[in-house]
Amino acid sequence: MLNCLIVDDELIARKGIERYIRQIPFLKITGSVRTAAEALPYLDKADLMILDIQMPHLTGLEFLKTLLKPPVTIVITAYPEYALEGFELDVMDYIVKPVSFERFLKACDKAKEYVELTRKRGKDLEGDYFFIKANGKIEKIFFDDILYIEAKENYSDVHTMNGRYLTLIGLGNMEEVLNKGKFMRVHKSFIVSLKRITLLEGSSLSVGARKIPVSRKTKKLLKTQLLPRE
Repeated sequence: MLNCLIVDDELIARKGIERYIRQIPFLKITGSVRTAAEALPYLDKADLMILDIQMPHLTGLEFLKTLLKPPVTIVITAYPEYALEGFELDVMDYIVKPVSFERFLKACDKAKEYVELTRKRGKDLEGDYFFIKANGKIEKIFFDDILYIEAKENYSDVHTMNGRYLTLIGLGNMEEVLNKGKFMRVHKSFIVSLKRITLLEGSSLSVGARKIPVSRKTKKLLKTQLLPRE
């Protein structure tokens, strides 16, 4: 069960989302408010936040930037031009109004998959695998088999020793379930397994035959991970 917080200054929009949520068995409304300030008391208990962008005093994206650990967030808005900024803030999904029930359900399924994945990692930090929905199936992925993960818009393309798996979980959310000592986000579009790196040269690294860009701010940190301490 996911506890849902709705933040939208339009009463009709909030009521519509409430109606959708009541039709989804794994969702429960724990708060429905009109502004970011009104949302604050509900954040600690929220697993999923349904967030509008244009609101009084503080926009939805401005609100997200103030939160150290925001809930999993689905942005619903009439403004498609903010989608890129939303995904840079690692929102789970970005839905442009008007919202159909089918599109809303797809976004909530994606959020449910991610929350279940993070809950499993919280209970078993030493686990050596996880499950994701990919390619129309539920796939078991061993962490040791991962080569790198590439962002595909708001999806992730997981490249492993045994094949590729395209999953609805975004790269930023995927980063949260990986062991920080074994994986690193080296670029806005790539996470790599440190032990699979075969070469670091200039502004790129190699994982086998695949060359992957490395951001300038990450390169120094990456070197400290790869080079033995003297």
